[in-house]
This record gives sequence, C-alpha cells and structure tokens, in this order.
Amino acid sequence: MKENKIYIDMCREAKEIQELAKVEEGSWFFCECKDMQYYPHGYGLNFIGNDNDADNGNKELIDSPTDIWLPTQEQLQDIMIDTFKYDIYLLMNKFCEFSLNPYAINQSLGFKSNMWAVGAFERMNQLWLAFVMKEKFGKIWINGKWTIL
Repeated sequence: MKENKIYIDMCREAKEIQELAKVEEGSWFFCECKDMQYYPHGYGLNFIGNDNDADNGNKELIDSPTDIWLPTQEQLQDIMIDTFKYDIYLLMNKFCEFSLNPYAINQSLGFKSNMWAVGAFERMNQLWLAFVMKEKFGKIWINGKWTIL
C-alpha cells in the first residue's frame, strides 16, 4: 500500500472503522511513533505479514492508540458483506450506484455541482471507504471530517 495522506486522514477520522480494526496478516497500519529505529521520519506504514518475511511489520508495534488501521479494499468489501449479507453482485451494484451518482449526495447537502462534494477521490480505497461510511454509518467526507447526512 502506498502512503496516501488523504486516505490516512480519512481512516484517522473514521472512528467507527477504527473500532473494526483487524490485526491479521495482510493488514496495514499507519504508525506515528517516536521510535526512530523503526521510523526515521517519525511515521511509517506497518504491514502485518507472515513470520517468514523479515521486511514486513511486527505485531508488537501495533498496540498504540495512535496507530491507524488502513483497511484494504478487500477488508472494506468484507465489512459490507458481513454487515448487510450482500453477495458480491449486489455489493458491486450498490457500489456502482454510489460511485456513479455523486449528484444525489451533493443535492442533499445543498451543493449545485455534479462533482464530488466530498473531494475528488484519487484512489479506489478512498472511494470504497467513503461508500462504507455512507452505507453503514450514514456519513460522508467533507472538509477533512466525516459528516452525518
């Protein structure tokens, strides 16, 4: 996973998503830590890998309240499947309805544009997080925070 400030901010502010964090193989966490041995810039991405991969993360590092879970697209999809018992076809249909119709969201907020009021998403994980937050928690991303519809 490439470090992406917008996605990190979106995940940091998504307290509901952080409560669902999974410390399992394949999970990513953004760590703001003072341990310069691991992160010379004071921050970094930590990947939970298998025990044989020395370059992957270390589960012991993922225990700080400042660590931010960065769910993968697959983990976000699993949240939706587990919550709503969607099959993959219904999930994709719901996602397409959401991602192809920003006008409806904007209208509900009083915006006249048909562009995303939530800020032009640059990556699919941002769009999937926005979808999960809207469908599961009734929130959208505006001006750097999650806002209830």
